[in-house]
Amino acid sequence: MRRTLLLVALVVAGAIAVLVTEPPLRRTGQELARGPRVFRTSPGGIRGIELTLGGRRLVAERTHEGWSSGGAPVAPSTREALHELAAYLAGLRAVDAFRTTSFAGFGLDPPNGLLVLATPRGPQRLALGSLNAAGSTLYARRDDEQRVLQIGVYFASVLERMLRPAPGA
Repeated sequence: MRRTLLLVALVVAGAIAVLVTEPPLRRTGQELARGPRVFRTSPGGIRGIELTLGGRRLVAERTHEGWSSGGAPVAPSTREALHELAAYLAGLRAVDAFRTTSFAGFGLDPPNGLLVLATPRGPQRLALGSLNAAGSTLYARRDDEQRVLQIGVYFASVLERMLRPAPGA
């Protein structure tokens, strides 16, 4: 009888432990990125965005009232898109980084595009190159580094969307 009570107590204690223990959180998407940070800033630290890619250009400045382009306030949908872009860029991490002696093979000499963020620490420039052979990453290079960064292809998609004309424009 004593053994049975001890066994029942152990089973109850085990059941309680299972019920009060939380499973580990599943990390997904941006939480799993571990590569080098592309920009050294926070979302609120981005005061301006200048993007030149494929002959198209976007220039936006953050003001006290929100975002403006060419001195005029932008539409609410564009303002929201610029807020999301700033948050995305501040958290962006490269998939990989490596050193090389020649940038031409990566579409970086001359670059295919340029992304400049105005921050309190000064402008942060990112030269945009071509896609890798598999089409899964975009080559890029910061002005202050000799490394080539490989950034997931979603980054190129985000930039392309920002350069599309607004519907009805």
